[in-house]
Amino acid sequence: MIPHLSDSPLADQVRRRHERDETMRSHHSGCGWVLLTIFLAGMVATAEGQSGPTLALLRSGARPLVVGGVSEYTPFNVVGPDGQLTGMDREIIRAATKRLGIKQVDFKTMTFRELGPSLLDRKIDLIANNYWPTPDRERLYAFTMPYFVRGGVGSLWIEGTGQFDTAASMAGKRIAVVKGSYPEPWARGHIPTATILPVDGTLAELDNMLPSGKADVVVGFYTRHRGVVLKHKDGHEYKNALLQPMRATFVVRKDSKELREALDGVLKEMWADGSLNKIKRVYLDPLEIEPATSP
Repeated sequence: MIPHLSDSPLADQVRRRHERDETMRSHHSGCGWVLLTIFLAGMVATAEGQSGPTLALLRSGARPLVVGGVSEYTPFNVVGPDGQLTGMDREIIRAATKRLGIKQVDFKTMTFRELGPSLLDRKIDLIANNYWPTPDRERLYAFTMPYFVRGGVGSLWIEGTGQFDTAASMAGKRIAVVKGSYPEPWARGHIPTATILPVDGTLAELDNMLPSGKADVVVGFYTRHRGVVLKHKDGHEYKNALLQPMRATFVVRKDSKELREALDGVLKEMWADGSLNKIKRVYLDPLEIEPATSP
C-alpha cells in the first residue's frame, strides 16, 4: 500500500516549516502594524502640536515665539547701528512678552507680501509690522487690540509736483504702492483712473520711484512717510498727507486664541500705565507725531 503524502515524514517536515514561516510572517506583520500605528500617532501629535504655541510651552523656553516683520520699516521695524533688529513694534513685543513670562522671542525678516502667507504656513507665530485689520484680512487672521492709532493710508510726493492730499487730486496720476499691502487695493478702489505701480522690493526702491520720475505720488503708510519728509528736509522737499486713519494691531492665527487674549490683556495694561506710550515716544517724537493716550 502506498502511504498518503499527508502521513509521510516528509509531509510532517513541510508542515512544520510552513507553520514556522506563518508564525514569522505574522510576527513581522504585527510589528509592521505597531510601527505604522506609532508613526501615525506621531504625525497626529505633531499636527496637534502645530495648532499654535501654548503659553505654557513659550514660558518654559522649550519653543520661541517667532515674530515676522519687514527688516527696515521706520519707525515700526528698523535695524540698529549694531545690526540688532529693533523699532517700535519689536520693542513693544519685547516688553509685552516679558510681562507674559515668554522666555525667547525670535524675529524673522521678510518682505511685506510674505508676512500673511508665512503666518498661515506656520513659519511665524505673529506679525508685528503696523498691520491693519481689514475685512479681507479678518477672514484669514485674528487681531489683537490696537497698539497704535495715529497712522493710516498716506500719500507722499515731491513738493512742487502737485498737492496730492485727497483721492480726487490723484486722478489719472502714476501711483507707486507696496505690492500686496492694503494701500494697493485702497488706491485701485478710490482712484480708478490712476495707473497703479506695485513695487515688489525694498522700501528704498519704493522711495526711489519719486526722484527717478517713475511715479507722481506714493500711496502707502502715513507714519513712515513722515520719516521720509523729515529726512529729506535739506534735499528734495517732500510733502505727505493722511488719507485714511487706520489702527495698527498685532496678528496671530485664528487657532492662537490663548496667545491673542494674553497679548490683549498685556496691551490693555500697557495703555493704562503709560508704558506703551513711553516706548512709542522714542520712535514717534522724531517724526513729530503725538501718540494717543488711549485706543
